Amino acid sequence: MRIEFTAGTKAILAGRAGYECSHPECEVITIGPGDKIDQISSIGEAAHIYSASVNGPRGQNGLLEEDLRSVSNGIWLCKNHARLVDVNSGEGFTASELISWKLLHEESIKRKQGRMRRNVGWVSKIRIMCSPVFKDQSVINLGKVTLIESQQNGSGKTAICEWLAVLGSEKSPERWIPPRGKDIKYSINLFLPEKHEVIVSIKGQSYNIYIDGVDSSFCGIPFRSFFFSREFVRVPNRGELKESEYLCKILGVDIYTLQKLFDKIGFSQYSMFTRISLDLSDDEKNDIRCSLRNRNFEVCLSALSGGESNGAIFELLIAKMQTYAEYTPLILFIEAAEISFDRALIEHYLNFLNSSEIAFQTVVTSLSPTTVKTSIGVSHFVLEGANSNVGVIQV
Repeated sequence: MRIEFTAGTKAILAGRAGYECSHPECEVITIGPGDKIDQISSIGEAAHIYSASVNGPRGQNGLLEEDLRSVSNGIWLCKNHARLVDVNSGEGFTASELISWKLLHEESIKRKQGRMRRNVGWVSKIRIMCSPVFKDQSVINLGKVTLIESQQNGSGKTAICEWLAVLGSEKSPERWIPPRGKDIKYSINLFLPEKHEVIVSIKGQSYNIYIDGVDSSFCGIPFRSFFFSREFVRVPNRGELKESEYLCKILGVDIYTLQKLFDKIGFSQYSMFTRISLDLSDDEKNDIRCSLRNRNFEVCLSALSGGESNGAIFELLIAKMQTYAEYTPLILFIEAAEISFDRALIEHYLNFLNSSEIAFQTVVTSLSPTTVKTSIGVSHFVLEGANSNVGVIQV
């Protein structure tokens, strides 16, 4: 049985797309005058991202019926592209890719309306042609949030993040030069909103990067990368610093900007905190006050548990990134195994990062399998094996 969109859902999808095809290389307007003076002509369709039927293109990903018929599972396309993405069981058109088209197109419509300033960007895929870690031709299609899990260390989670981080960076993935026993070659596909391909090749001490086939010194594409890991929260001689000084160091801001970031905390339904503030009357080291949503009293930052403390830092980092995201595309890498986030907290923040509140992409790596409910926009991969010949399996 096909799970069809309602007329209301189709109208919403068409309106959010500005009645234009959402394919990034198509500029077709799907509505216009009909043959008669009182008619209109429509050549647009509300296409399913995950399939309307059990055996349809891209499958149903374990989604409930209400999810399959929701606006989140639809994309507005011209009739030609609606048919193209569904032929051959949808081969060559992943759910992650269609989601990226949809978000990019809706952002471009916002720009045309004058509602936003930022340059739109989206990383859609990394293909690992050869490496000392993964099976040749391994592919990861990135969603708004991408969760990469493995059973053991040495499976390549960090490698993927480091290889993606060449985007918008003057640096090379120097930890991999020279490669360990086998050459490295991989490609990154992205939209800005036009399509680009970045190819990285490492042979011995030779490092080459190509942007759309042109040999480049580094990847000058306007993209920023942020990492949230053990190294991010580590500061030498932390015990000698005030809590505010510590936050300023890891976030790379001054005290006045830090207080502006505090003002951004507590408004989201996903925030663990109702308030984070600076106690100007306190000359001691514990000068940060945190109010957790599930408590009716304030505590200093150092009195929080490891997961709560890192949660406060994480939400401040998100506030900083949201400001950058107003003007430039960016991606956040989170190494969940290193930052004291338990499964419940990982799932909580995955939902936050996948929500409409967040204007950037995220890649989360985790050492042990989590019990995360599948949601549209989250790409979920498991790495099998360690050290070499690792398999990449999409869940």
